[in-house]
Amino acid sequence: MATGFSKKRPTFTQFHNLFVEILNTNNCNTDTFSRWNEIGDINQRALILAAFRDKLITDFGLGKDFEINKQLLELDGPVESVITQFFHSISTLSLVEHINETIIEQQKARRGEN
Repeated sequence: MATGFSKKRPTFTQFHNLFVEILNTNNCNTDTFSRWNEIGDINQRALILAAFRDKLITDFGLGKDFEINKQLLELDGPVESVITQFFHSISTLSLVEHINETIIEQQKARRGEN
């Protein structure tokens, strides 16, 4: 079976820590209960989310075509909510990838391919 993102997906703690690391790298408040929409302007938040996505691509094999939910840019809530919603999106993507891999493997097995 393939070793895509669904096989290397980070735990929530790893995910959380990586997001805080990106905030720190961008000289932002790393208190995850601070207001997300008060961290820089919308452009800085877009850069933070893009840097985080790029880190997930590099470290965990997230697909390069993954698009960030634009609603996260202006979320009126704590940074923790952004982390949780982003993780939910990634988890859903991982589940779909795993299901697709399983179906492909089953189809190959029926046809006698390996």
